[in-house]
Amino acid sequence: MNADLAVGWKAGVVSLGTLEKIAEQAGEDAVRDADLAGAVRLADELDRAALIAIARTLRRHGLFTTPGYTYGLAEIYAAPRVAPRHRPIVRRWLDILVAEGLLTKGTAGYRRLADFSDADLDHARRRITTAGAAVEHGPGFVRFFDTALAYLPELLRDEIDPWSLHFAADMVDVHRRDVAGRYCAAAVAALIADLVQEQGVGTEVVEVDGVTGYSPGRPAGTAEIVLVTDVLHDARHVGRALTALRTLLAPGGILVFIETTREHYRTTTSTRFLLSPPAGTPSTGFADFRAGSDRMLPTAADWRRELVVAGFEPLVCVPAEDHPLARFGQHVIVGHAC
Repeated sequence: MNADLAVGWKAGVVSLGTLEKIAEQAGEDAVRDADLAGAVRLADELDRAALIAIARTLRRHGLFTTPGYTYGLAEIYAAPRVAPRHRPIVRRWLDILVAEGLLTKGTAGYRRLADFSDADLDHARRRITTAGAAVEHGPGFVRFFDTALAYLPELLRDEIDPWSLHFAADMVDVHRRDVAGRYCAAAVAALIADLVQEQGVGTEVVEVDGVTGYSPGRPAGTAEIVLVTDVLHDARHVGRALTALRTLLAPGGILVFIETTREHYRTTTSTRFLLSPPAGTPSTGFADFRAGSDRMLPTAADWRRELVVAGFEPLVCVPAEDHPLARFGQHVIVGHAC
């Protein structure tokens, strides 16, 4: 980042070199009394439980029970009767198991899945309950996650609405208490407040649909500050969405967005089901660098690269990689319209 850069829109001048410090300080203040180590411990336990639950779900349906046998995707879909719209989730499970060394992938399919027992899963679930009790947002999140684990076969078959589990667990309140979410919300609020204060009365913050970058009735090149909240990854092509946002901004304008940059194992057994296309609707997939894969979330490095391509200078990405909350992969990212 060039700390000497400055943006002048109206009467004021914003020193871009200070923005990251402002965001970091506000984020730290918001979580100063939080048990960050406990939150990280809960995240680790949730991901471990998810791995065991995925393996147990596959084995319970007769998969990977024949030594030396290679299972193709068609067999893997058929055994638990996976609904077509949820098949990308199962493919993601397989990728995760392979990456963790728990499953072997060959040219003809998959074999040798690690054998976890029901006792292993019960133990993992007890561990997440214990870890969750020590974290403010933990009990509610564990309740949702644990319920989703119990209904994994039904979720795969589309016999239960994942939204019913989400609302039953009051996940809106859970997200409000979530430590990473609090950090990001405080960082964004401080950034916006500082930018508006520097630019003076009348400075407008435009919140737009990040999937398309479109703001009805807003002429190109007129927005001073654009805010997008955790939806840019839904765009079929994030580069085109960022380019549209760059077109919307005035020269020197600022784009502020929150993004989840890491797909946790636990999300593939819970919230990922919320993102499947509607039943009977074919998935169009992604048209950017994610095409041909089952990953949904660009990494922080992906966002920095795509910002540059779209005509932005990346300025802020907090929390930093060495911060405990980086484990959650939720970031505030800021780009300056060059």
